[in-house]
This record gives sequence, C-alpha cells and structure tokens, in this order.
Amino acid sequence: MRGSWRRLNEVENVLRGDIFYANLNPVIGSEQGGVRPVLILQNDIGNKYSPTTIVAAITSRIKKAKLPTHIE
Repeated sequence: MRGSWRRLNEVENVLRGDIFYANLNPVIGSEQGGVRPVLILQNDIGNKYSPTTIVAAITSRIKKAKLPTHIE
C-alpha cells in the first residue's frame, strides 16, 4: 500500500494493492453501500488505460458480530 487512505476519485495514478475510500452507492439488493474502504485488484496496465477499475470492498473491523451462519 502506498501512503494513507485516499478517496478514489481524487487520485490520478491508481496502482494494484492501493487502498482508497469509495462511494459504493447506489446499491442493488443486499450489497454494502456508502463510503467504504476498497482494495484495488485490477492490474496497473488496466488501471492506467481504463476509465474504470476492479475493486473489493474491505473492512477495518477485526471481528464481525456472531451470526448463526458463522463457523469457527
């Protein structure tokens, strides 16, 4: 990761492995929305030439609330 957390729309040079805050609205179905941290997954060539990028929403929480569907 290069530097601190930044908003994705404020950066020109996006590299794979960077972490940004991105607004994930609007949502469809049960997707997580709002401003969330995201990890850049797309390769650097794609990031340089494409108007879009591939990201994965991540969290800063170490533990999630226990749900009946969780297995330890």
